[in-house]
Formats: sequence, C-alpha cells, structure tokens
Amino acid sequence: RHDLQCVFLPVSPCVITEDELAEAPLLTSAELSQFRKSGQLDKKYEDSRVVIVGSDAGGYKPVPHGLGEKIQELITSMLEQDLSHATDTSIHQRPQWAIGNDTLAKISNMLLDAEKIKWTFMHATMFYLMRPNLLYQSKIDNLMKTIVPSDFEPETSIGIPVRSSDKCIRESECLSFDQYMQIATKVAEKAAEKKTGSEAKIGITHKYIVLTSESLPILQARFNYSGNASFPFKFVANDADVTQGTGAPNAFRAMNKINVTADDIMLSTIMALKMQLLAERTVGNCCSNFHRMMNEFLGYGCGAAKQNQFECLQENENPEFRLCCMWSKTKECRQKKTHSNLFGKGSDVLHPDVRDH
Repeated sequence: RHDLQCVFLPVSPCVITEDELAEAPLLTSAELSQFRKSGQLDKKYEDSRVVIVGSDAGGYKPVPHGLGEKIQELITSMLEQDLSHATDTSIHQRPQWAIGNDTLAKISNMLLDAEKIKWTFMHATMFYLMRPNLLYQSKIDNLMKTIVPSDFEPETSIGIPVRSSDKCIRESECLSFDQYMQIATKVAEKAAEKKTGSEAKIGITHKYIVLTSESLPILQARFNYSGNASFPFKFVANDADVTQGTGAPNAFRAMNKINVTADDIMLSTIMALKMQLLAERTVGNCCSNFHRMMNEFLGYGCGAAKQNQFECLQENENPEFRLCCMWSKTKECRQKKTHSNLFGKGSDVLHPDVRDH
C-alpha cells in the first residue's frame, strides 16, 4: 500500500532524506548473496549511509551470517548494563530482566543454532514491524477495554481464530461453526482431565472462547450459542471488526462501503492478532500463514498466558476435524483429493459484499 506509517511505527528512528534515497546504491543480486553469506557489505559501501536491497526478498532466505552472534552480544550487554544498577533502589534503576545464567545460556544456544532460528528471525521481524503507531495503539487499547471482560483470565480462555471465506475456495478445507465449538469443548475437557487433586473435582475450568474471523457469518454464529444455558463458554469477540470477507487486505474496495478504509482493515487484522495472544490454548488452521504467525508469536512467549498450547487442525486427533491444505501430501489428504471435491465445501458463506473471487 506504500503507507506503512498510517498504522504502524516507522521501521527505524533513522530518518532517510529523499536526496539520500535518490543517491543510494542498489545492491546487486551477487552482492546481496555475499552479504547473506558473510554478514559484511563490500568495502565500497563503507561510506554509504543508505543502501537499497533489491526485490528478490520473496520466499525464505537464509539468516545473514553473524546475525545470531550480534543479537547475543546485544542481549548480554543490555543485561550487564541492567545488572550494574542492581544496588540502586530507585524504581527507574531497578533491574528489569530476571534472567539467570542458565536462561541466558539457553538463549545463546538457540541464537547460535542455525536450524532452530530458521524462522525465528522472520517472525521476530514481523512482530517488530507490526508495532502500531500511537494513534492506533490508542484505538486498539480502547477496543480491548470494551471487548475483554473485567474478570478475564488468560489461563481460562481458548483461542478460536477462524480463516474462512476465500481460504475455503482453493487453499483449505473448512469447518462449520458447530464443529469449531465441538473442538473447543473437547480442548477444555482434555485440559480438565489432566488436573489432579481438588482441581479435578471442578471439571471444565476454561470459561472463554476468544473468537476472531474475517467472516461475518462466523462471528454472528456465536449468538446461536451464547444464549444457551448449557453452553459452558462465554465469547470474547470484536463486534467492531469490519469482516472484509477475504484474507486479501487490498480487496477492501470490493466491499463497496464508503465507510470502510484500508486502515480499518489493518485495525481489524491487528485486533484479531492482539486478541488471539490472550488465549492459553489455541486451535488454528495452519493452512493459513496468519495462523502460523500466531503460533510462532505464542510459542515464543508473546502471549498473555504463562504458556500457550497451540494445535494445528491438520494434526487434530479426530479425522473429521483434521483439515487438508491444497498442498498437503499426507496419504489421507491425497485420498480426499482423489475421491472428492476437497475445496469449496466449507459451510461458511462468503461475505455478501465481496465478489469476484
């Protein structure tokens, strides 16, 4: 969209002038490849304040050599600086990091293991890039205060993000809302079974379902359950979501709504992510890159719960709920593709305002 700073903070506090950008050298593919291998730019760029990376960034690229070591050095130096204030009782000078040597060693080992960090830096970068600017931080905070109940506890919540609409047409099998509720109930029952002692007598302790979706029919389907006295959960959902009915943010114009802007789409998307970081257990469709990103953020401790347990529906124990992606190569999915029209069978209805799929 070319307007990142309408919603997000600048990538860097470094201000690049138009003249610097116009005069900046463009790295060749060979130079960029060498940089990724060595972690060093050619000496001819030593005096260049700005260099431009070409457009070959699509798909996975190896982590630049030496990046793990550099981050390790930064963490160590920040920790040492923090500990230097350990004897100061001022609230502004107290150590902020409760990290012991054992934990620091684990972090270092992870950063230096190329296989373990293969995708870590990509998602860490994404987390950094998605920092809302001050205006949208305020909007998000106000919405969260409206949406999240005052007695909400992350450890009592199950996250149900639902990618529907266009995802069901050609990329993934899709489930009905009723099936998602069956899955949520099973997740809560399994969690209760693991409890021991006095806790085991309480039964299901999960009280909330954090529900997000780009699909209006999915969000509205919760009303068929919320009035049911036998239904054990309360819903946490964003009624201000614009429900664009597609996973492509730039398709918002197809909604033909004069009161929906590109920034509204971004706000709804970031709100969905923010809400799903609340849950203690999450069930997602890993045919969706958005859900895979949630999994990474939650797995690396970015959520509100002490520890999140994320389950991809592709690995669900019940074959009825075990979804196949268009690119799945398991025997089960190959058989499905052979004997049925695998996609386009989701029970969800496309958003009526979105056409031309």
